[in-house]
Formats: sequence, structure tokens, C-alpha cells
Amino acid sequence: MNTKNLRTQLYNASVLPYSHEPCEVLEEKYDSNAVLHMMTGKAISRAIRGHLLVDAALSTLLMADVFPCNEDGSCHKIIQDASVLYDSIMSDNESGANVEF
Repeated sequence: MNTKNLRTQLYNASVLPYSHEPCEVLEEKYDSNAVLHMMTGKAISRAIRGHLLVDAALSTLLMADVFPCNEDGSCHKIIQDASVLYDSIMSDNESGANVEF
């Protein structure tokens, strides 16, 4: 599923709670009858879980755009630099030294 298709489905999902059509994004995980109950308020806990899954998927897509990785799974130098900076800050804080930016 590409990003544009997902965005379109999420836009449609914001309109669907007031209609009787099932939400296509949530149907990737749940049955269409379950999605109908989720959108009408009959399955609150399942709806919350489903919306958290959609939120996690969107966050993952955004982070993949911000911190792109190569085909083999290795990430770019910026993530490695951030990791080195974090490790140096944490080791300086443990020794009691001040960290300057």
C-alpha cells in the first residue's frame, strides 16, 4: 500500500463514522462487520486499538520519510551520528561533567 493510497483511505475514514460504509484502513486488520461496530460506538476497546494501530502506521511512515534507510536495512549516517552524540551525552552525564551545545 503506497502512502498516497493510505492518506486517501485515512481521509475517508474521518467521514465514515457517520455513514454505514466500512472503513477500508481498519478492514486491513478487522472484519467489515467489526469495523461497522467500531465506527458506531458498539466496540469501543476494539476501536481504540484499531485507531492506535493506524496512528502507529502513520508514525512509522513519517519516520521512514524523516530517517530513510537503505534497501538492506542499514540507516543513513544521521542516525549513527545521533546515536554517537546520545552515547557521549549520557556518558558525560554519568561522570558528572556538564554537557555544552
